[in-house]
Amino acid sequence: MSENLERYLDYGSISVSGFLLQHFAELGMNPSELVIFLELVLARSQGNLFPSAKKLSQATGISENDIYNLLHQLVSKNIISISSTKSGEDEYKFNLLNSKIDKLIDSKTNIKTGNRSQQERNKQNDTVKERKGLFKKIQEEFGRPLSSIELEMINQWIDQDHYSPEIIELALKESVLSQVYSLKYMDRILLNWQHQNIKTAAQVQQANERRQKGIESKNKRKPNQNIPIFKIDNQR
Repeated sequence: MSENLERYLDYGSISVSGFLLQHFAELGMNPSELVIFLELVLARSQGNLFPSAKKLSQATGISENDIYNLLHQLVSKNIISISSTKSGEDEYKFNLLNSKIDKLIDSKTNIKTGNRSQQERNKQNDTVKERKGLFKKIQEEFGRPLSSIELEMINQWIDQDHYSPEIIELALKESVLSQVYSLKYMDRILLNWQHQNIKTAAQVQQANERRQKGIESKNKRKPNQNIPIFKIDNQR
């Protein structure tokens, strides 16, 4: 691998939704604001939750004064927000944009119900709402927007693998408890449960209890080390 390619890869990468690129103007952003937003997403992926105006200026070639104005516009347009982490540091968050995207998708989605009964329409609406709620929950726990590839993976879990939203949320909980914010990690959890024929919250709870009992039983079976005690007088 050439040095230039290594340097190129060191900059990292992000997945950008095609929907965002095609509809950013309808979401209230101009091209300059979109560039700054994408820079914030890239910075977060690199562990920088609150990049400075100077850093953003160096990355984009936009003056620091204009950077401040663009950030102010993004906040005032409810595209981004600023909050504090548990350690008291500031961070940019993107949940507000996720809500805007949800609303725009709703306005563009034209599901032909034809002569479906009201019950079928209600079921369809509930399914869409449940799926959107799942997307939102994962995004909130991960602290970032989901890429188009990640959204497709979640859809495949539901449509092809037939995992219920309930079991996916439980896998998310296990992932968060392990502090691994990755869909690949969640996928391994789901596959493991599938191999064990675990499909409900109750079965997950039972499996966790069995695992905990196994750990406790194993610890009890560990023999205590017998440390011989000698009197100094007897060693002469």
